[in-house]
Amino acid sequence: MEFPQASAKTADWTESLISSVSPESYDSSTPCAEWNVRELLNHMIGGPMFFAAVMRRETPPDGEGIDLVGDDPTTAFRSAIDAYQATISDPASLEGTVNPPFGETPAGVFVGIALIDQIAHSWDLATATGQDATIPADLLTIADPFARQALGGFPRSPQLFAEEVAVGDDASDQDKFIAFLGRQP
Repeated sequence: MEFPQASAKTADWTESLISSVSPESYDSSTPCAEWNVRELLNHMIGGPMFFAAVMRRETPPDGEGIDLVGDDPTTAFRSAIDAYQATISDPASLEGTVNPPFGETPAGVFVGIALIDQIAHSWDLATATGQDATIPADLLTIADPFARQALGGFPRSPQLFAEEVAVGDDASDQDKFIAFLGRQP
């Protein structure tokens, strides 16, 4: 499975999680240190918009202070992710480099980083809202080795990929992956 196909599958998983979130849980804390559920949803909707703009070699929108969740976060997410998927489905968009805020990056690597971001935040949302947080096995198979290779020099922050958390050798593959991304499994 290539990154665009994995992104589409992740989007379906993410959408199912978002559709099960009730507004009553918006103030609940999440594994993302500085975000509650509503703020996490806002990021999960704004992320595809940001990633699509970067992949189109445009200036990403400044989402600070903008509420993207509204009354229907599922529809807002689907609209944003569909636009992103349309962008990365063009093979030409995967050629060359892009220039996100953290520096010039091969376009194919950037699509992988977007995938890792979406998987991580989907796990965050599931965990925060008491849903099944099991990452689909085929997504974990593609995401884990890529993350370990690509994120070695990536700037770590609590909202995105925090510093790795130690886990035992007997931890599950998913727990090792989540811990690598700075989450407490």
